[in-house]
Amino acid sequence: MVYLTSANPPPPQTKRPIKVYNFFLLFSSRRRMLVPTRTVSEEAVEKGWLWSVQPLVTWAKWLGIDLSSGQKFSRCFVLYSLFVLLISMSIQLLCLSYVIDNHKEISVTFTIEISYNSDTFSWNTAMDYVNFAVHSLATHVIFLSIFRARWNLLGETFQNFESFLKFSFFDRIRKASILGLVWIILLHTSLLATNLYHHSEYGSSFLILFCSLVSVFSQVYPITAIVLFSVVCYASSNAHQSIRMELNLLKNTTTDGNYYNRLSTLKRRHALVCETVDHINHCFGFFMGISLSFHFVSMITASFYLFGTDKEPGSVLEIGFACTQICNLSLICYPADLIRLKADSVLRKLIRMQLEMEEPLKSLTNAFAEQTSLFFPQINAAGFYPISRKIIPQIVGTTLSYFFILYQFQSAERSDTSVNAGI
Repeated sequence: MVYLTSANPPPPQTKRPIKVYNFFLLFSSRRRMLVPTRTVSEEAVEKGWLWSVQPLVTWAKWLGIDLSSGQKFSRCFVLYSLFVLLISMSIQLLCLSYVIDNHKEISVTFTIEISYNSDTFSWNTAMDYVNFAVHSLATHVIFLSIFRARWNLLGETFQNFESFLKFSFFDRIRKASILGLVWIILLHTSLLATNLYHHSEYGSSFLILFCSLVSVFSQVYPITAIVLFSVVCYASSNAHQSIRMELNLLKNTTTDGNYYNRLSTLKRRHALVCETVDHINHCFGFFMGISLSFHFVSMITASFYLFGTDKEPGSVLEIGFACTQICNLSLICYPADLIRLKADSVLRKLIRMQLEMEEPLKSLTNAFAEQTSLFFPQINAAGFYPISRKIIPQIVGTTLSYFFILYQFQSAERSDTSVNAGI
């Protein structure tokens, strides 16, 4: 009883609610202070890789191709994808059958000279339609069979960058995706309009016009694959460029205790960046092999359209067709070559840094340079041949060779026709 009526302070546990309450207020105030402040990694995770390629993923879904990450196929979407494939395949096969049976009549719409139309030129036209159909159907089948799983693996590799790359990196990729989508829409709109104008000017039949429009519209799948390839190559080259910029910043700082740790971190990040190239080759290798073969044939047919007859310079359709193939070929070669150039700049920077370093930093820089040289990135077409700007002059040179062969066949055919007419 004496203890209860004394003026002594209450037991310590009676102060605990007050301390807890004060701590809660302190924690709440700190949370309110930290809410407006967002770190770079938080913003990059929220608007990271999936956000940056979302425009192209949404576009692909309209085409019946599901590239969304970590989601199971819905039954309705699978039926929609198969329906689109069957419709595309049946229409193109019917058009091919008509083109092969009437290639002579169709080729006249490109020469616009009724007096003479060689078999060489007419079969060049038929091969052009066949080339377009094979390119489209092969790309469509790959999209629906093996591409999605490989695309998700590639996306997981790029998602690893969200922990250390800034939001500006993913913002640039999103802008590239939007520009690629605009290119797809503008390209097909202009080609469809040019075909309508050309065939209405000549007065082609409805079936010829329909087959021509189907041939153009079917390229939406290969062009989408090319744009996706260009975007991921651009992303990988930017990741190599970020390593180069970090090396510049590291070189300009004082050689303190954190220098070794920061260089080791960059070495690990570089290994992740090089991994993206392996996944790009795994994901797009078959696409690029088929697409480059298509462009090789299409460049030959386009050159023969333009210069294989004695008429005036090519029509708007023929010039637009040739320019389109050159642009799409550039979209394949230049972004792939950009990765090599950025990786080479990283290697050169490390070699220069190595000459200025002392142990133990020199050994680490040397190991970093050896890693860069050993895992030097190279985009290739399913392992058959490397993809770079060097392919363009090779294709141009080979195209000229085949063009002269076709032209000689046509000249010989005309000579035989003249001789037979004289007899």
